[in-house]
Amino acid sequence: MTVVRLFGFKAHVYTQMSSYPPGSGSTAGMQELEQRQEQLPNPGPGMVSLKHPCNLDSGNPCRNDGLAYKGMGLSRGLQAALYLPAILGLIILANIAIRWSLADVYSTQVSHHLDTVKKDSSNKNAKQWRQARQQLERTLELRPAYARYFELGEAFYQKLDSLEFRKDPLIQELAWHDNALEALNYARRGLGLTPSWPYLWNRLVISKFLLKQFDNELTGGMERAVHLGPWVQPIQYGVAILGLGYWPNLQDAAQLHVLQAIEQTLAMDQINHSKVYDAKKVLSHANFSQTCEKLAQDMIDWQMYIHCSSK
Repeated sequence: MTVVRLFGFKAHVYTQMSSYPPGSGSTAGMQELEQRQEQLPNPGPGMVSLKHPCNLDSGNPCRNDGLAYKGMGLSRGLQAALYLPAILGLIILANIAIRWSLADVYSTQVSHHLDTVKKDSSNKNAKQWRQARQQLERTLELRPAYARYFELGEAFYQKLDSLEFRKDPLIQELAWHDNALEALNYARRGLGLTPSWPYLWNRLVISKFLLKQFDNELTGGMERAVHLGPWVQPIQYGVAILGLGYWPNLQDAAQLHVLQAIEQTLAMDQINHSKVYDAKKVLSHANFSQTCEKLAQDMIDWQMYIHCSSK
């Protein structure tokens, strides 16, 4: 009886659906279905609305005005929140890259200026020197945390100090004074950023010698220059020659650093002789005999002592 009624119900339904005239059955059925959907209660949170059905199997997302993907707006908000820091990061990196590139351009111009002056100081007039100083200042504004540019600044003012020492008329026209002290300050600022850079320590040592400041800062600078650049020939040779020139004024510890620089200069000269950093200039220096006395006094048995016994 149940089976009969079940099939009877199906047959009844089939008869009702198929009793419409051809061409009008689908339209009438859809109208009835839409009327019944309008009578349905609104779906709760997380439920799918039947008023705007969507086919999930087709791969097409539901419409935004339905409730099928109610969380889509939230996901887009999260995407925007994630993209925004990335975009800002790219903008910041691009800005840094541009600033560093411009700094390199300005520093190259300053370096070219110094190279030209090194060949012939009369090649540059006061206007060109002022322009070079503006380029140096602009370089440090664009990249203030790069020790190499402070080394360039130290070299710039060191060159001005040499012109001032020779009483060049250009210095009077520029009215720039205390250039040696300015060079020392640039070396200090650069070492505050990169304390392991031996070339900057060497520049500080040169500035201290020119200012005749034979203090603890000079002794410490000589120590770091010698130890951080043991096989850098210009550094070892420079400390050796300057130290010999001012030997009586140096502290005991500073004299020991000069002996180490002489030892390294002689060792490098045996490996690779250089006319610029010729060890013979060290051995023939007027104060070299005093270094031999220091070796004997402190009973230091180094290779350079051979040259002392030959004198």
